Amino acid sequence: MRKARRESSPKLSEADWNPTCSFCGFRGERELIRAGSRELWICADCVELPVAGDSIVEGTRCTFCEEPLGGTRFIAVSKGHAVLCNECLKICIQIIADDRKFRNVERNKK
Repeated sequence: MRKARRESSPKLSEADWNPTCSFCGFRGERELIRAGSRELWICADCVELPVAGDSIVEGTRCTFCEEPLGGTRFIAVSKGHAVLCNECLKICIQIIADDRKFRNVERNKK
């Protein structure tokens, strides 16, 4: 999992740096995936139970890949200013699955 790392925001102390899911607003010890170099995040819960909660205007782009929605790309998750397309959702699902598999292997080695 691309866990939140303090190194990506070096001006903040460990205590001050606490990324928030851009979709549900959750802040805390939950798996988070970061959208590129931007401060946009999606938590595992929003990936596993996607909800397209807000209507989106024409020309809207995916918050993660910045590709325009339409054609084969459609809204998979939306809330407020954050929108995730179906293609990025698939990638997020795979990242979470890979991370969980890796953590289980590491746990079993101990």
